Amino acid sequence: MKARFLLLLVFGLLLGADKPAGEPKKEADRLQGTWKAVTIEENGKAAPADAIKQFKLIVTGDKFALRSKVGDAFDEVVYKVRLDASREPHTLDLTKSNFTAKADILQGIYQLDRDVLKLRLGKPGKERPAGFAVKGDADSTLFVLERDKP
Repeated sequence: MKARFLLLLVFGLLLGADKPAGEPKKEADRLQGTWKAVTIEENGKAAPADAIKQFKLIVTGDKFALRSKVGDAFDEVVYKVRLDASREPHTLDLTKSNFTAKADILQGIYQLDRDVLKLRLGKPGKERPAGFAVKGDADSTLFVLERDKP
């Protein structure tokens, strides 16, 4: 009986030691809300000021909604996000809800400093960016966003 109790206790401790409780949730909680673009660089070139003004990132739960205005209409693409704050720089994978092919996954990195979020996303099916320096890179987009305060 004692051996069984001890075995259950050790097993329980091992399960609890797997990863710090709530750590990924804390990171995801820090990103929740609406973010407006400050700058956007695509393929190493700055996006037009109009496009920057009309861009928002809305983070709700494990969903990233990228919203932009094209002409008179809004375009919104929703992704499911998987964060990994244990790596440096922090990484994220964005997958469209109905797609699972590698070509449909956006691999990226992010850095959160209070109310400023740097986000660099590779093109679909391309490798994850290594850092935040773009230098004419045709395979990624760099966003600098700030929290949209009501």
